[in-house]
Amino acid sequence: MMNCQDENSYLISKAVPIGYQDNGTFVLNIDALQHRKDLYSDENGSWVMTGCKAKFYTIIRDEEGKVAELEKVNTQASSDVMVRRRTYTCSSYTSYHKTIVSIEFGKDIEKWFPLVLLSYNFDGEPSKFTVKKHGNRTSSNMPHIRSKESTKQKVAEKAMQCGPKRALYFARKEAGGICEVDSISSIPRNSKQVEYLTRKPSEKVKKDPLASVLELQKTTFPGFIREVVCNDLPTVMLFTDRQLDNIVKFRCHDRVNEVSELGVDVTFQLGPFYVLITSFKNTVL
Repeated sequence: MMNCQDENSYLISKAVPIGYQDNGTFVLNIDALQHRKDLYSDENGSWVMTGCKAKFYTIIRDEEGKVAELEKVNTQASSDVMVRRRTYTCSSYTSYHKTIVSIEFGKDIEKWFPLVLLSYNFDGEPSKFTVKKHGNRTSSNMPHIRSKESTKQKVAEKAMQCGPKRALYFARKEAGGICEVDSISSIPRNSKQVEYLTRKPSEKVKKDPLASVLELQKTTFPGFIREVVCNDLPTVMLFTDRQLDNIVKFRCHDRVNEVSELGVDVTFQLGPFYVLITSFKNTVL
């Protein structure tokens, strides 16, 4: 895929498939979008992330400088790129799924390789469905359409000049009007959304860090975040099966001079967190 721009440019899509409800796979150039985060606005409502697996690779190039292959390595420190596979389930129709595969030089989307693999698939036969309203909405049954990041950015800048209501009017007009707009995500939902976008960061509702950890435990890092305990202070236990296996391997035996000591470091502060780590020696090295 890293050579696709030079060899198979006709296969590359320059726009997110809007309202796509079928089985299909696309190679998308996110640099062709007005904002790279427009990738997430496909007008199929909200999506719930169900996985975020990452693998690490070094890049091997041929004599012409083209990527010949990616060789898998075990750690991020020894890698050139990270290939991350994010999986999602559609909130409006739980048998519909989306996968985004990205080649990343850093986790921020601005550090991604410009081509991503975007795949949609149904469990069973494809079926048309109606996008549901947002879970927090009570006053209306309007379907939830995620506004494009480029739309939010432009209307926020305009609102700083002429206020939320005028900014909403100009945004709709520039997009071609309600009837001529190419996609609903290209215009702001209402003036309340514009007002929210123009608030200072301190005025916005802060996300609950404990809720974020619990969400990560279920989705992004299953098998690593083992336990979340709420006593006087919330405590999170982090370890992998491999770490436990290594403790047994290097600690729990009777071989003379080969038993590794398990050390527990004094709790120290790392940013807003207090961290207690354990360490042991790999006696094979």
